[in-house]
Amino acid sequence: MVENFRGILHSDLSFDELELKLSKKFEPILSDSKKEPKIRPFLFKKEIIGKTRVAEIGRMLKSLFAYKLYYLVLAINFVLLMVFLFTSGKEYLTLDNVNLMTIVVVYVAILLSTLFHEFGHASACCYYNLPPGAIGVCVYLNMLVFYADVSNVWHLSRDKRIVVNLGGVYFQMILLIPLYIAYYITHSDLLAYLLLSFNLNFIVVLNPFFKFDGYWILSDLLGVPNLRKRGIEYIMYCIKQIFGKCVGEKPYFMYYSKATRYVSIVYSIVSIVFIGFVLLYWMPMFTWHFVLNTPHWYQQVLFYISSGEVNWKFISYLIPQLLFMACIAITYFSIFKMFTMQLMANIRYINYKKIMVGAVMLLAVVPNADAQQQGDSLGLAMEDSTFTLSTVVVKADKVIKKNDGITIIPQKGQLRLSTDGFDVIYGIMIPGLDVDRQKGSVTRLGQDVAVYINGEKANNAELRNIKPSSILRIDYIDIPSGKFINNPISLNIITRSGTNGAYYAFDDTQYIGYMRNTFNTTAQWNIEHTKVSLFAGNDLSNFGNAGSHEREVYTFPGRSVLRATDILDNRNKNNNQYLQFDVARSASTYNMGVKVSVVRDEKPSQEVSGRVFIDDSGDKAARFSSEGSSSRSFYPEVNAFGNIVLGKGQMLSANVDFSYGDNRYNDDIKEEGYRFFSNVNEDIWQLKNFVSYSKMVKSQKFSVVVKDNYTRSNVRYMGSVALDQHFYSNEGMVQTGYMNNFCKRLMLNLQAGASWLLYRLEGAKKTSKVLPRSSVTLRYTPFEHHAFTLNANVGNNFPTLNTFNQVSLGKNPFLLHRGNAEQDITRIYNIGLAYNAFLKNFNCQLMLINNTYIHLAVPRYVVEDDVMISTYTSDTDLHQYLAVFFGTWNITGSLALKSELAYIHNDFNGYLDKSKDTWRMRLDATYTYKNLMFNIYGKIKECCLENTGIEENDFFRWGTTVRYNLGRWLVEIGANNLFTPRNYLNSNYSDANYGYARSIFSKMEQANAYLKVAWRLNVGKKVNPDSNNSSRIYPSSIMK
Repeated sequence: MVENFRGILHSDLSFDELELKLSKKFEPILSDSKKEPKIRPFLFKKEIIGKTRVAEIGRMLKSLFAYKLYYLVLAINFVLLMVFLFTSGKEYLTLDNVNLMTIVVVYVAILLSTLFHEFGHASACCYYNLPPGAIGVCVYLNMLVFYADVSNVWHLSRDKRIVVNLGGVYFQMILLIPLYIAYYITHSDLLAYLLLSFNLNFIVVLNPFFKFDGYWILSDLLGVPNLRKRGIEYIMYCIKQIFGKCVGEKPYFMYYSKATRYVSIVYSIVSIVFIGFVLLYWMPMFTWHFVLNTPHWYQQVLFYISSGEVNWKFISYLIPQLLFMACIAITYFSIFKMFTMQLMANIRYINYKKIMVGAVMLLAVVPNADAQQQGDSLGLAMEDSTFTLSTVVVKADKVIKKNDGITIIPQKGQLRLSTDGFDVIYGIMIPGLDVDRQKGSVTRLGQDVAVYINGEKANNAELRNIKPSSILRIDYIDIPSGKFINNPISLNIITRSGTNGAYYAFDDTQYIGYMRNTFNTTAQWNIEHTKVSLFAGNDLSNFGNAGSHEREVYTFPGRSVLRATDILDNRNKNNNQYLQFDVARSASTYNMGVKVSVVRDEKPSQEVSGRVFIDDSGDKAARFSSEGSSSRSFYPEVNAFGNIVLGKGQMLSANVDFSYGDNRYNDDIKEEGYRFFSNVNEDIWQLKNFVSYSKMVKSQKFSVVVKDNYTRSNVRYMGSVALDQHFYSNEGMVQTGYMNNFCKRLMLNLQAGASWLLYRLEGAKKTSKVLPRSSVTLRYTPFEHHAFTLNANVGNNFPTLNTFNQVSLGKNPFLLHRGNAEQDITRIYNIGLAYNAFLKNFNCQLMLINNTYIHLAVPRYVVEDDVMISTYTSDTDLHQYLAVFFGTWNITGSLALKSELAYIHNDFNGYLDKSKDTWRMRLDATYTYKNLMFNIYGKIKECCLENTGIEENDFFRWGTTVRYNLGRWLVEIGANNLFTPRNYLNSNYSDANYGYARSIFSKMEQANAYLKVAWRLNVGKKVNPDSNNSSRIYPSSIMK
């Protein structure tokens, strides 16, 4: 048959060449019509030198193949390599002399030699009068390499094809000869590493088990195309014959000689064993080793960064580890993707008609996302810079998945059964958010979440007074940009706008089990585009907290003191009022407003008394102690804000906030033979400025944010300590951001900037520091409802105002408390990997996070003049590792579950040397039926090590809530920790000089209940009530 085709084609063809030609013609006809998914071998591929130019250069260099000079070059290289290895080459296997220049030069040299390598293949083609293809660059297994198109090489005989395949290595060997000569003259370390790298590169290229030059050379030597595939086919054929199964047609190997078959079979078996060894043993073992050593390597990197040192030996060891790990990750991902694509292709081939019908039906019943967004306020429209990917149904009317987060449109039933913003946020059940409706907080992994309303930052009182039915949607932003750039996680609540009318509301909550009452009232008038709002509220409490215990150990030179305290009475009183007046005006291209608020907070006559037992090195005594304290704060604040649309895709936002605080604090501590009395008066001024600019250009967004916070505090201490103290600080920050959606599946967000802190406490040295901050986020969406996010951050945390205080305040006869104005600024390094799944009725998030804090401020106890001083030190580093699962599951349209499972490992180094593992688990269930809602939650006992180094042991918590809507009225009854024994929050801390163990009793944490009644009234047209912006948290530098 072969001879007949030779005559017809007038060509001297071998069997494998004939097979190749026939397969090209008949395979498209004989193959199944079902197309297999194409797997791209390259992550990136770009032609850089056209085939015409390649042919010109190839013809110039083809003479290097004349007279079989490659034999001479190979012999010379072999001799020079042996001399190098047996003389001085072994010295460089330890990498002791590697530095940054060596790494860069070696990498660039190998890259350029690879380009010359490809010209070797092209020149060999020209030598045999075969036109070469183009030369390009590609990313293969995360490495930048060059490639040459020599697909026409199959027109040559096997001997000539071997020469073409060896042409690349031959050209690189030509380059090595002058390098050997230069090394023997100079004995340069750089040249030695170049020689080693080139020869290692030869080993990789000539490896026949991967499809590099070595594979094609072996394939040509045996005359078997698709060598590995044919060998495996023949092995499977033989196995089927042994077991008597139907073998079908004979494999191609049956037409080759016995010698070729035997060699090919041996190669296939060895290849399978080799690849199996790599995939199933070496790669998993390397990955396991990498995971085990990553924390240690990460700590070393941060140590070298913080100390300013450079360890090139460590870097030269770490870089190959990272490159190998990247290759392994890409390999595993490619295998997974190939398997998934094959599976999806099979499913589509069978059921594509049913899927298309289902998709059409889904599009017919799901409302259009753009239609849902009509009527948004100005703040939303200007900040909405995300890109919609898909929609899925969860515990809301709709969840729109975006590249920078999700947008949630709440159900009408949720809004109807909510009394404030915290109820709404809790009800939509965003995975990972922890909403405490009693205390009024929104957190994620223990960190506060920034909440905005129509683009303006909100607070507790604001969320307490928002009208739930006015909420249009909530944007959950976990990749920040624009004015949200400074918040890792943000919620932006968007409300409907209104024209003329009025709105009145109040709510009252009475707690049962301890005396506390909260009351809020709202009035708002809308006149066309102007809104005038008045807010007021009150929080009263008066209850006892007797029952706490404390055990302290003091270690003084030559003696130790044991002190045990039992609290017999602890009267807690609080009286807080706020008043706020707002005027705001909005139009199509701007909105601006002014807010004036006043907060008064008073804690009159706080009385604490207890029995104290002291063992001072065997000298025991029992006595009583008491502490009477009171405080009053008056805090007026003026805030002006504005948002202006400058043009298409451009927005400018500005905010100026001025506040003044008048703080008064009295404390009187008495114990047998001891008294410490203090009367503190403080005046504190704060000026905060914020400006942000953002611009959208197609799929790209550019952002710039500038912040400046100025604080000045004047404090007068009277009593046991008489002192005037003056403090000022100025904290500035510039942050730039760039966000780009390269395609539907890939999004990049970059942030870079700097923080500037200037502060001075009278009597201490002035401190001024500028520190960089940056963030890189990469989000990849391989499938419609699945996303992977890789994030890395570098930031800093400045010490809080009251920890600078240098005044020594007495706590008992053995203990004084004092701040530290010489603290270092904490550097924060964060890296995390997250997986999100947005399915029809189930959403989940899996996260692996590492947080590292360098120079973390923790308590420190030192002995001065036979008294223990409680202060702060920043000589501690914290390495924190988290593995977290968040999930929400809508079992039915009325029943939903929300869960959290987390593992946390904290490892302190430096002044504190301790570590602890923590498990956290919480489950919430919500059931709604018409105007009734029932909720129950539970949280297991948690033992954790806080970032301050204090170990806290919580107790099992649970609670339930029932709400009922009666039109304008809404009634809520709740209970917490019913049928539980006395609950204590236990904490302990210890260092070389001091330690304590506390059991804190609080009526608020015991079995209790509450009744809440809310009333709302709209007059005239429907309006959107402004939320209460009055902050009930006031700043102070007083150390209490």
